[in-house]
Amino acid sequence: MGRNLGLGCLGLIVLIVIIVVATGGGSSGVKVTSTPSAAAKVQSFNIGDTIKVGDNLLFKVDSVDSSAGDQFQTPTKGQYLIVHVTMTNNGKSSVNVSSAISFELRDDTGESFTETFLTTAPKPPDGTIAAGDKLAGGLTYDVPKGKTFKLYYKNDVFSGGQVIVNLGAH
Repeated sequence: MGRNLGLGCLGLIVLIVIIVVATGGGSSGVKVTSTPSAAAKVQSFNIGDTIKVGDNLLFKVDSVDSSAGDQFQTPTKGQYLIVHVTMTNNGKSSVNVSSAISFELRDDTGESFTETFLTTAPKPPDGTIAAGDKLAGGLTYDVPKGKTFKLYYKNDVFSGGQVIVNLGAH
């Protein structure tokens, strides 16, 4: 009887140790686990890449220019960054584009910049793209000099999907 009691206690101790080890008990640190989710798909591209967005839309950053403005408009942060884009609708129905909703510019620290209006820059790509048609324009931002930038295109604000285009240092 004493031997069975000893084996039972030993088994109970082993079980407790297994449970403590498996649950991370006794640890004062925080355990972080990452599980893949069905969240948004993020893709990264470069200037000049033609990017298929969804089933029917092609998006391309054609070039990036900087400007010191003119006698009437000067940047407050250092320079105007003008991102020239083209969008092509290969679908059978029209697509609406809003530069203010669809695009975001960030620098290498994660700071986000608001699109600005510059009279000497191309008009932003805002409007409806008919089936089989294109829409081109310029996205203008007031940004500091010497930073590395990325343009985020959020193709569907409801699905959360986005495309990132590396614009380089300017």
